[in-house]
Amino acid sequence: NIFSLIFVSSLIFFTGLLDDKVDLSPLKKTFILIILISSSVMIDSNLLITKLNFEFIEKNLFLKNFSFIFTILCIYIFINASNMFDGADLQLGLYFFVIIIYLYLKSNYLNIFVPLIIPLIVFLFINFKKVCFMGNNGSHFLSYVLSIFLIKFYNLGILNTVEEVIIIMLIPGLDMIRLFINRVLNNKKFFESDLNHIHHMLIKSKNKYVVQLIILIFNISPIVIAEVIGSYLIGIIFGTISYFLLLRKA
Repeated sequence: NIFSLIFVSSLIFFTGLLDDKVDLSPLKKTFILIILISSSVMIDSNLLITKLNFEFIEKNLFLKNFSFIFTILCIYIFINASNMFDGADLQLGLYFFVIIIYLYLKSNYLNIFVPLIIPLIVFLFINFKKVCFMGNNGSHFLSYVLSIFLIKFYNLGILNTVEEVIIIMLIPGLDMIRLFINRVLNNKKFFESDLNHIHHMLIKSKNKYVVQLIILIFNISPIVIAEVIGSYLIGIIFGTISYFLLLRKA
């Protein structure tokens, strides 16, 4: 557990820092991240996602021999989705803040989240003042640490279903999938930056702080609706429809 949470997360932080400094190629960065994530999963067997519990079919899908690869892919995809979601002041910091508060409310593990929430609040303040920004180092580090918590909480039954995990990652996930499809259709490289992210779409007609408020609401509202109604699947459907309607009006 210590190796997974502290040592590997530190190496991932420095990988992001190196990427910020010298702009690592996507292939090199992917290779490094996969090696680090794989070593973490091999050392800590509690990180393995061995089964998928779906709300809508009320059934478990056992991954068996595919669990190791699936776990690595989940962590890697979340790190990349988070990194792609980081493109404007406050955006990724507020998203991570929402995740941490949600996990705290679900678990009541205050001692675990205080070391994350206090520095994050400080960061949000100085990020608002434009003193610093998240960077790949902060994005990679926090997304890796939070992916560890998400998987462990899922395995412990604190997060009960796949849908509950998906709804936490919904907006960055949808944005990543949309960008992937758009780049494939336009013969662009997947890791090639562009101005087609959600904040780029919204900033065309709205103030940048209004944009961040809208994105924050769209991160929170599917979760709130799911908790009130008692169905994460309905929350996912609501969030997905709202996301594409928002982009259509942008």
